[in-house]
Amino acid sequence: MTRKIFVRPVLLLVLAGTLVLASCDNFFSDSWGTARSYDPDKITLTDGNLDLWIKNARGNPELAAAITRKIIDEIRNKSGAEKVKFQEAGMKLAVEASGVGASIISSAADVINKLENNEDSAIKDILSKIQSDFASGGPGAASNIADLVTVSSSNTPAVDPGYAAAASASDIGMATMVLALAVMEKKGINAATVDDLEINHLTTIPITYSGGDFTVDSSATKEERALAAYLNLISHDSRFDDNPLTSGIKGAFKG
Repeated sequence: MTRKIFVRPVLLLVLAGTLVLASCDNFFSDSWGTARSYDPDKITLTDGNLDLWIKNARGNPELAAAITRKIIDEIRNKSGAEKVKFQEAGMKLAVEASGVGASIISSAADVINKLENNEDSAIKDILSKIQSDFASGGPGAASNIADLVTVSSSNTPAVDPGYAAAASASDIGMATMVLALAVMEKKGINAATVDDLEINHLTTIPITYSGGDFTVDSSATKEERALAAYLNLISHDSRFDDNPLTSGIKGAFKG
């Protein structure tokens, strides 16, 4: 795939603009412990304040996780464009809670170079760099990502069409990375030592890639189903070909 000359500034803006660290200490539950515990019941969400909550939660994974859980509760009673808006906000917050974004920023120059050059090892190397930072908030964030977006119940999972059409490539790419790390973590797979990320090598059961689709069997967890659904979205929608992260994911997991 031919890289456009503006990939570097665009990717820098994605990494630095959407994942810049900030903090907010409001809306926490009463606690005398050293770690602050946020209470989702004390958070009020509206169409008009979602962006503010996203801004306030940057650099604060505990708050981001609490807001994500609140959004998961809220979307049960929403539909259409309003539901999609909440899903988009929830996805950004779940990624923030995972710590993956901050880890990528810390090695941004190397990440950008590998993605720009379309290196086969780019996604594997990125996962290797951020896997060590994933253990604390990552698994919970992956669970929330799986809960945020409805995934079809078929053996070939698909993401909720409304969210799939609206979500940005950067959000889809980051969510997929979080889900991939969660699946690898559960199976004890070290990104630094595995030969490649072809899904048939990583998780022959319950996720396989065959005939152009990522499929799952009945034993798949919700995170594995969600990962397969996101990989199907990236694989079949050409708009993800021009984003360095999703393009790299597409090649890495299909093999």
